[in-house]
Amino acid sequence: MNKQQPQQALTYLQRAALADPLNTEAHYRLALAYRSLQRTEEAQKEMKLYQEIRRTKDHVKELYKQMNTEPKQETNPGTDLPN
Repeated sequence: MNKQQPQQALTYLQRAALADPLNTEAHYRLALAYRSLQRTEEAQKEMKLYQEIRRTKDHVKELYKQMNTEPKQETNPGTDLPN
């Protein structure tokens, strides 16, 4: 985003956030654009969304990592049931 043109960037950033609501970069840059336009309430809302999405994505990554590092239980041949 050009620091001199936050109003012009706003339209594109809003579209990006609508097209992909989990796009952290779009929400973060939208918060910055709103802040530079003195639209404090909207800036805070976007920053909060950014932080929540970021935390959730980090949590999901951690869970995925744990799922793939824990030893798998042995199963009975021919079934999916543990021994």
